[in-house]
Amino acid sequence: MSFTDTSEKGFQKFIANYLVSTHSFLETTPADFDREFCINTRQLLSFIEATQIDAYEMIQKKGERAFLLRLDEKLKSDGVIDVLRKGVKHHDKTIDLFYREPSSSNNPRDLARYQSNVFSVTQELKYSLENENRLDLVIFINGIPIITTELKNPLSGQTYHNGIRQYQNDRDPKEK
Repeated sequence: MSFTDTSEKGFQKFIANYLVSTHSFLETTPADFDREFCINTRQLLSFIEATQIDAYEMIQKKGERAFLLRLDEKLKSDGVIDVLRKGVKHHDKTIDLFYREPSSSNNPRDLARYQSNVFSVTQELKYSLENENRLDLVIFINGIPIITTELKNPLSGQTYHNGIRQYQNDRDPKEK
């Protein structure tokens, strides 16, 4: 009989491994995360390069930092969902950051775009420039974080209530 790690870290690793092995997520490291912009910059730019080469070339020509500042501004003003839905206008181009699932498979171009989305998971992510707080798991789409989690282990006396309190008390709502 094999050992089952019932710790919080074991649960975290199990979830990450499941997402990678069963759902083709990439596992990224905390070092891939840009704390200033709160995104996985390399993954985002790779997605844009693979799906919108003209936009990628424009970003390279005008400067990655200028694009990241524009994206950061739009995320702050419009929120993640709106930016994923509508993309971000940078200079004369609207840059798509996510492709929705097409309503049918009759359009191979839309299906290929949808399939180009990259989901990833990162464990133990330090997200702030202000402190060393960590999130247990973060799920990204095309380098943009969409889900953060704080896992709790009932075997050690913690429940989801502890996770809620941790978000309420240990996280500054003014931080990205």
